Amino acid sequence: MVNLGVRRVEDDVAAKHPALQQYAACQSHAFMKGIGTFLAGSGAAFVVQKMARQKLPYSPQWSLLLAAENLTSAEDRDGAATLVRRNRYGDVVE
Repeated sequence: MVNLGVRRVEDDVAAKHPALQQYAACQSHAFMKGIGTFLAGSGAAFVVQKMARQKLPYSPQWSLLLAAENLTSAEDRDGAATLVRRNRYGDVVE
């Protein structure tokens, strides 16, 4: 048996594919590099968005990372005169 990460590969399969260890190492490296790139890119986008928001105030509708912003509802933006009671989940309570 040949260990390939957390999986075991039969000896006859490993013998048919002599570069299996190098392939698995390359694949693992590419996966970790992709995860790191995704995290770095997301962090950079968040920082750039925060800096741009301070310099150029724009509506949250154009925000790239919507989850990071507190969005106002359509009723709040329209300035509806009627007061509506809401529970902590945002549901209308009569």
